[in-house]
Amino acid sequence: MNKKITRQLGDIDKTEAKLKALQKHLEDLQASLKADEDQEIIRSIRGLNLSGWGLAEMLEGIKDGTVKFVKDETAVQAKEQKKKTEKGTDSDDSVPEEQVPELAPESEEYQNEN
Repeated sequence: MNKKITRQLGDIDKTEAKLKALQKHLEDLQASLKADEDQEIIRSIRGLNLSGWGLAEMLEGIKDGTVKFVKDETAVQAKEQKKKTEKGTDSDDSVPEEQVPELAPESEEYQNEN
């Protein structure tokens, strides 16, 4: 058989073997991620310290959509500020609105180009 064809067939076999190994690795990573997410959910639910019936009612409410989760922006901001303080970057990178300069209006020359 032609050497070039033989080499190409060998390369195909090697590539298919690598693909199978990478696919297995991807599946393992996805399974690990799901397990970690499940554990985080369990820790969060247990952290609510609900009684048996209270927990059952809350879980049922989540299933049927009567329990809604609302993001508390002030709590999120407080957590971000705490992280900045812990990292030693206590300064706020944003510029207060009163210090933001107003943009210059476009010149008539550029407005007429459209």
